[in-house]
Amino acid sequence: MTRHPSRQDFIIGEKASLSRQISEDDILRMAAITGDFNPVHLDEEYAAMTRFKGRIAHGVFSSGLISAVLGMHLCRDRARSISSSHCRFSIR
Repeated sequence: MTRHPSRQDFIIGEKASLSRQISEDDILRMAAITGDFNPVHLDEEYAAMTRFKGRIAHGVFSSGLISAVLGMHLCRDRARSISSSHCRFSIR
């Protein structure tokens, strides 16, 4: 039986990180996989006119990296899976 992590599985102050440079190919593949062809991800000229001042990666990349850190780096042997996580993307 898979045990999901509880708050006791995490140590206050514990840290982990993961770094990845998102490539053009990553953006094109993510657009194809998700169907999200928003020009803010794909069109530099369009994206330059937005509040971001340039292209941005799909938000799902952030959630995937967060999931990798939680599941592969923080939980390690303490739990085999995470039952849920919550990500909210907002623009201010």
